[in-house]
Amino acid sequence: MMKAIKISILILTLSLIIQSCCDKGDPPLNPTNCDWEFLLEDSEGLSDHLTISASHWVFGNQWNLHGAEVNYHLTEAHGHPDWISDIEGTDVKWMLDVETYLLDYANHDLFLDIDLRIDTLADLIAGKEENISAFYVADEPYLNGKEITISMLEEAIGKLKTKIPGIPTYIVFTHNYFLTDDIPNAGTQPGSNRGIPNNLDVISFDWYSNGTDGSSKRNIEELVMPTVEKIKELNSNIPILLTGEAFDLTLSDDMLPEAIFRYWDYACSEEQIIGVDHFSWANNPAFSGITALPKAQAIIKALSKEIRLMRSDIATDNKIPVYEYLDSHDSGNNIYEYRYDSWFWKNWTKSCYIIKELKFYIPPAGEANASNLYLCYVDKTNEVDRGYMYLDHRLTTDPNCGGEKLAKPSKLLGSIFTSQEAGTIPLYEFFIDAPGTDHAYSTNIDEYDGENGYQLTNSGQPIGYVYPAI
Repeated sequence: MMKAIKISILILTLSLIIQSCCDKGDPPLNPTNCDWEFLLEDSEGLSDHLTISASHWVFGNQWNLHGAEVNYHLTEAHGHPDWISDIEGTDVKWMLDVETYLLDYANHDLFLDIDLRIDTLADLIAGKEENISAFYVADEPYLNGKEITISMLEEAIGKLKTKIPGIPTYIVFTHNYFLTDDIPNAGTQPGSNRGIPNNLDVISFDWYSNGTDGSSKRNIEELVMPTVEKIKELNSNIPILLTGEAFDLTLSDDMLPEAIFRYWDYACSEEQIIGVDHFSWANNPAFSGITALPKAQAIIKALSKEIRLMRSDIATDNKIPVYEYLDSHDSGNNIYEYRYDSWFWKNWTKSCYIIKELKFYIPPAGEANASNLYLCYVDKTNEVDRGYMYLDHRLTTDPNCGGEKLAKPSKLLGSIFTSQEAGTIPLYEFFIDAPGTDHAYSTNIDEYDGENGYQLTNSGQPIGYVYPAI
């Protein structure tokens, strides 16, 4: 009898531990939704169908210019042709905002001199066409106050393509106002005057997270995914760009990395999506643009760099981002587990980890004056075979991980400098002895020391040198 009671208590305890790890910030998930086997899988890099990591608004608008911030990071950036000299100073592809050459919003029509305006545009960009990835035809054209119709858009796109062929056209609609249903507050146009233009090449939609509870998981599942499905119903071939949440007054910089990763995670799973057009780099006092959110900016730059590596038309350096994921098993007992991985951990939402932030960049394997850096999956509790894994994701230059018991072979991430090189900073290692030795890593010597039981290792000296997360 006593043995049966102990077994029941053990089962209950394990169940509570498993459940406590799931999806922080959201209602507790059923433990079966925590895919423990996935923790031993490696799904590196963004999906091959993703080719764009862009941002509204960067060049030539009523706000600040941010070309220097996106240069050598994003793949594309929005800009107005009138500021083309600023755009030319960067290495990103250009999404030229040409609505002021096409659409007379004040009179809800095409400009009377639209042909002359397109001629002016053609002269302005002559010889630079290969740098233009898209013409941004309109922003929320069906919105009340603009009230452009689908036939007007198709006519404007047709004229643009006739005069300047070979450049894709792109429109961001107000949430689901591209639908042909009559939607309350969708402007004065009936549904018959809306829809997706037949000659449009790329589509997106925006929305604002104000009024939500700040749950990026719920926002994507309840707002973004259904809207993408509506686009696919209307046009199963048109490429889709996701416009990230307008992060105004709702999500803090600490919460944004998870939101950004959820967008990319969804984009990886949906082949009609070709990338993410992040909103927004502009530092407008009306909302917190990405410029005011350093963690969000660092994550977007790292993901953009991964996209660059898949493209042959945009150069990039070979610095490898290392991300930190957090699984808090039992915060009451100060037990935290951090996972580190190079590149985007695709489908990370299948596990019970949440993204914390981009921690640092490392050089590739084999770099001069550096040692190869490995990720060790240390089996801390000998319970991998029993369906619950408490792993110490340890970074080390020893591929055998000091002879510790591993749940799977170590993984080569890149390398770490053994002495300080130009542009690098120290990387510190921390550990907690509860249970065993669990590791955490930071370029900030004070980040984990004494926090939740963590202490500095290596007598407080750095274990190597890495590039900062900027």
